[in-house]
Amino acid sequence: MTPLRRPGPLPWGVALLLVLRLPSFFEPPWYTDEAGYTTAGRAMLDGRHLYSGIWSNKPPLQTWTVAGTIRLLGTSEAALHALTLLVGLLTLAAVAYAARRLMSPRRATAAVLASALLLGLPITGAQLALPDTLLCAATTGAGALLIPRLAGVTPAPATRLWPVLIGLLAAAAVGYQQTAVADAAAFGLILLLSPRGGRSPLLAYSAAVVGVTATWVGIFTARAGAHTMTFALLGFYGQYSADALPATTLERAVHGVLLALSFGLLLAGAWLSRRSARPLWMLWLWAGATLLVPAAANQPYAHLLTPSIAPGALALAAGLRRPSPRRLRSTAALRFAPLAAGAVLAGAQASVTGLDWDPLGVLGVQSPAPTLGTYYLGALRTLTGREERVTWATDFDDKVLADDRTSAWIRDHGWSRHRAVVWSSDAWPYILADLPLVLPTAPIYNDIVLSGSHQALVDRVAALDPELILTQDADLVQFPEISALLERRYRQVFSVFPDAVWLRSDLSGTAPPQMP
Repeated sequence: MTPLRRPGPLPWGVALLLVLRLPSFFEPPWYTDEAGYTTAGRAMLDGRHLYSGIWSNKPPLQTWTVAGTIRLLGTSEAALHALTLLVGLLTLAAVAYAARRLMSPRRATAAVLASALLLGLPITGAQLALPDTLLCAATTGAGALLIPRLAGVTPAPATRLWPVLIGLLAAAAVGYQQTAVADAAAFGLILLLSPRGGRSPLLAYSAAVVGVTATWVGIFTARAGAHTMTFALLGFYGQYSADALPATTLERAVHGVLLALSFGLLLAGAWLSRRSARPLWMLWLWAGATLLVPAAANQPYAHLLTPSIAPGALALAAGLRRPSPRRLRSTAALRFAPLAAGAVLAGAQASVTGLDWDPLGVLGVQSPAPTLGTYYLGALRTLTGREERVTWATDFDDKVLADDRTSAWIRDHGWSRHRAVVWSSDAWPYILADLPLVLPTAPIYNDIVLSGSHQALVDRVAALDPELILTQDADLVQFPEISALLERRYRQVFSVFPDAVWLRSDLSGTAPPQMP
């Protein structure tokens, strides 16, 4: 345990995180999920009700947090990334709190700096305002309060309500995304198995998690209906998960067996190690649980790894030791082996997510994807005026420049705040052109799922009779049913690859003045 009177590694971690996150404040609007959450948050601020007036497939805390950021700071990428920087700092503080109490000074420094490095780099999208990022402060805070307490390195609190506080943090994480149930379940199992836990703290913890979650589910169910809430929080992911499964029956069977094996090893290792005086098994169980989520999802999205950064850094810093025959043959090592094997196996399966901004590019290894070198050097050249911002922006997405020009045309011709439908997988034009959300959600593929079919959504758009319809070439190929409506009622008034703006045929090119 680090003597707490000495300065810890947190200031160094904060400095590293701030330096690595600096370019994120200059990123162009590019990640469509951020635009979807921002559009929903702005619609809620305009008076529409979540799940009934506007729809989301995430729990409410995600939309509420983004809406609060919009109210305070606006809808820019810099505003959204100020939010995620705050979350990153809170996460890092929780890592430092736990590490200083559980490890030697050297190991604590390694845990903090590793967390700062992985949270600061854009390789998992931790700078993006996604639920995977926003839940990290709550889960890491819960783990930082729980594990040192059960390890006996923090004094017993004066009140018996300490499990309730941890439960409230776990419930907050579930309020951002359903997958945080994995963290909550891991904390519950740790409480159950630890000699300093037991049934009474577990009941208090579980009551807090279940009570808070059941409260907001009940409130929104009363307003939106049980079918809507069930589909939003659970049913929507049925087809999504089915599409992510391996193609062949054999591959699916192997995928399921490996997941079951990882889960079984984690449980067996936790049971065998539960009497250990060291908190190592708790950290590895928590890390393994977070890795099971991207392993089960089987999706190539790096942001799914973000919640595992803090527990993974703590687990590795606490557990990495020089191997020796005597140590490997010890009883503690043999009991811990299944837990380590389960976490490693889950991590191997989770590697399907890949990484963004290929880190190998920094080492000179050629990569077809944008690299960390292009991310940081592009930001530096942009800030120093040696490169146009639009040049760096194209490294993020080829639609960035088109969205900017399309939105500028809409604003210049007075069509902001007019009724529009963005028939696209890219929701940023709603924000950039200041267009109200007339459909239940964005991007368009979510509306298709809600409507039941492509044609049903086209019929809904026709009934709304918007003044503008924005399209992108790839989405016209993937979802071509809108083409008949465009040909019948609209004319193209602007295009820049791959975007196009369609204006209702009975309207002139410049918008009429809006009524106050």
